[in-house]
Amino acid sequence: MGGYYSIRGRDLWVEDRGGRSVREGTPPLLLLHGGLDHSGTLLTAFDDTLRQRFRMVAFDRSGCGRSPATQECFTIADKAAQVIGFLEEYVREPAHVIGYSDGANAVLAVAIQRPDLMHTAVLIGGNFHHTGLMPGVMPPRESVVESYTNSETGRLSPDGINQAALNAAATWDMWATQPTFTATDLATINVPTLVAIGDDEPISLRHTVELYEALPMAQLAVIPNASHAMPVEQPKLLSHIITEFLAAPHGRPTQSPIRRRH
Repeated sequence: MGGYYSIRGRDLWVEDRGGRSVREGTPPLLLLHGGLDHSGTLLTAFDDTLRQRFRMVAFDRSGCGRSPATQECFTIADKAAQVIGFLEEYVREPAHVIGYSDGANAVLAVAIQRPDLMHTAVLIGGNFHHTGLMPGVMPPRESVVESYTNSETGRLSPDGINQAALNAAATWDMWATQPTFTATDLATINVPTLVAIGDDEPISLRHTVELYEALPMAQLAVIPNASHAMPVEQPKLLSHIITEFLAAPHGRPTQSPIRRRH
């Protein structure tokens, strides 16, 4: 289902899926996985619902899944640069972009820098600032490294288990210090955006509401009975909400509008 593709000098693992009923002229759907994860998680979660409507494209970012690490890849800025390069060189047209966790944070960076590459943005379990994580929710650095190197995802690394451990440690460091966007940054994003969060997230609900309120063209979905793993826990509900959003990214008329008065 996948293979390597060279993007700006990097070998990235790419998966490209399109259903038979995908209409010509329908923008593709780019899925961006979370940290210490790989493309298969979101492709599996959304395949049944979205594949028949969209060409679904995903890639493992450097240092994740099957894509080799680079020295600079464990920053939000570099992850965004990879997404921009992928959209320009592989997708070659504006896309709907769904990002999960670290992938959502990368989507924010892309939306600030290159909104022309995106029709819409979906942020699943994302935070615009690292202080949005609730105190005490991050597991110890050592346990993250140990868990990752013993995981199926960690064993996918083409760099070997020792580099996988370094990748996990660098990712933990990124979580502790990034992202660092401000409400002023978010206010510049001129892309219809769906903010989706679980009701039992490590990200505070207050922080998510701040994200939603700072984005000029946003809709908000709080998924019940869902943790940070909500694409796995609530795939059908999340897929339905995303499908509805993509059908009307600017929103449908409501009977008693407050935020969306025109």
